[in-house]
Amino acid sequence: MNAKRDRFDQALFDGEAEANRLVVVARPAEPPWSDAKERERRIRSGLVDAIVVVPRDLRDQIERKETREMAVDFDSADESSQITFLRLKEVLSRWQRRLVSLRLDHDKLPSGYTEPIRIRPVDNATPDEVGSSMWARLFPFLLVMMSLTGAFYPAIDLCAGEKERGTMETLLISPASRAEIVMGKFFTVVLASVMTALLNLVSMGLTGYQLARQFGAMSAAAAASGGPRRIEGMMTAPSLASAFWIVLLLIPLAVFFSAVCLSLAVLARSMKEGQYYMTPLYIICLPLIFVTLMPGVELSPFYSLVPVTGVSLLLRTLILGDYAVARMYFLPVLLPTVVYGGIALRWAVDQFQREDVLSARPSGSTSGTGCATCSATRSRRPTAARPFSASR
Repeated sequence: MNAKRDRFDQALFDGEAEANRLVVVARPAEPPWSDAKERERRIRSGLVDAIVVVPRDLRDQIERKETREMAVDFDSADESSQITFLRLKEVLSRWQRRLVSLRLDHDKLPSGYTEPIRIRPVDNATPDEVGSSMWARLFPFLLVMMSLTGAFYPAIDLCAGEKERGTMETLLISPASRAEIVMGKFFTVVLASVMTALLNLVSMGLTGYQLARQFGAMSAAAAASGGPRRIEGMMTAPSLASAFWIVLLLIPLAVFFSAVCLSLAVLARSMKEGQYYMTPLYIICLPLIFVTLMPGVELSPFYSLVPVTGVSLLLRTLILGDYAVARMYFLPVLLPTVVYGGIALRWAVDQFQREDVLSARPSGSTSGTGCATCSATRSRRPTAARPFSASR
């Protein structure tokens, strides 16, 4: 404690600002503070953040080199109380190390007496490999989310949107076959999906570059402990090889999502209804991509057949530079993805063959051909006046 007994000893902190974060209120070990239930009530009511119970005979036990527990009451459900407990724990740990150092000096023992071995970590990973490990987990997730979002909204507009605008009938009477119409819409959605993902990744890359420059000062400040190596590696932009694999695997991923989104969009009668389909689609895709973030999950014959998961694991393997495994599973991953996309595209073509699906429009919408308007106009056309003769 300091002289005023309202702060801990500043030597136990990294600086004066850190020491001032903990305000100490010393109370004698008398009721109500000696009652455990009263301490619990004060903690839970928020009157104090943490309470350190100091035994009366603590000094004597330290002199006798005995061990004594010190209870620290706090509330883990309260963020302020939990932070205070962590700071108290750090202060008590530093005080404990100081006591050990004093005992060693008193007994004239070397500092290694209490530390017979010391672990010295030797990280053999290069800064680029550290950065690649981080990007390998981040990029597959981003690629799936961006390509899915980029394919869904254009597909809804090209199918359900045309039903709302009444232009679907005009498109169907064109010389193009139903399959050609579907393919035209499909390639449009694929292009939108690819461009959306690429533009988002480029934007994130530029933002990451700016952050890397700002983190340069942090890297220099932590040079002694090896921290800069990890910070610098994490903030390094992905290599050109990683960017190439990202663009390459984006194409089959966009093809798959475009076919699925186009198939669902045909069923929607309006754009509002089509947007409702996005939630279950996300619910299905998120577990497939979160599997790749779990430790120990690697490419295998089973995962290569799972849509989305296989492509994400393959991309992660390529970014990490494990080309032997990637070469083994390259075709087993891409072929099922293309097959799944072909099945979804075939389903979309079948939906375009059904008149009940294509003609379904939300209530109150009018056809783009203008037949209802013409009919109403003809019904209101005035009839010719009959000639008559007036008799005197």
